[in-house]
Amino acid sequence: MWSTSLFNYQEIDLITTTYKKKSLGQHFLNDFMIAERIVSSVEIDSKSSIIEIGPGDGSITKWIYDSKPNRGILIEIDTRLIQDLKINYPEFQIINEDVCEIHLSKLLKDPKEKFIVLGNLPYNVSTRILEHLIDHRDSIERMVLMFQKEVGDRICSKLRTKDYGRLTLLAQEFFNTETLFVIRPSSFTPRPKIDSVVILFSKREQPLINLEDRRTYDNIVKLVFSNRRKMIRRSLKAMYDDEKLKEVFLRTGIEPSKRPEELTIQEFADLSNVIHSLK
Repeated sequence: MWSTSLFNYQEIDLITTTYKKKSLGQHFLNDFMIAERIVSSVEIDSKSSIIEIGPGDGSITKWIYDSKPNRGILIEIDTRLIQDLKINYPEFQIINEDVCEIHLSKLLKDPKEKFIVLGNLPYNVSTRILEHLIDHRDSIERMVLMFQKEVGDRICSKLRTKDYGRLTLLAQEFFNTETLFVIRPSSFTPRPKIDSVVILFSKREQPLINLEDRRTYDNIVKLVFSNRRKMIRRSLKAMYDDEKLKEVFLRTGIEPSKRPEELTIQEFADLSNVIHSLK
């Protein structure tokens, strides 16, 4: 394994401060023990196909490389970092693009191949990247991703909590989510103002729900959580008339006075399926 004694922390701080670009939300991990812990959590072996999103200065990449996976793909949007990545990790494929513009299925070499995805995601686009990865879940086996703690709490939250919302439902429909550990600001250069959290996403064999129409479901979830203090009946009145809603609540058995954080993902699916059937 890589030894932390091989690295000059002052040089790393200088490099990361030089390369840091505010518009990209970059915070480079400078704690190599945490980097090793992130990589070890996904159990890489010689058969693994790895994608790292936003390798930056390579603090996590070093441990991935040393694990000797079958394939390594680094996706880095910052052109200034590409040359160093090519020099330091010549056996890895390096892609200088926005990950949200990439169809992961096109990177597969074999229909049976699945990716393990790792990444210290930029705070300002972390939700967008997660949604893109979920859209491309058929190419993914599992993920270990880093988020600002506030976003991580929403991803892993439970029913009837303040963090329970649209992002919770989206992530947990397709993945089992587990918070692995929290990272303090001192582990980054430059230091963020908030804690970060590392989350393990393990792909479910089957999604939690079956939907008649994804668009109807998405619209309902977005609408009620944009008015999370309101009863769901009052929120849904913006889209559906009273007679239709009366029939919906009768068929689903859902109490119309409930608020969004009180509904399970299955209850949201039931609402969506019944509403779609009444169109």
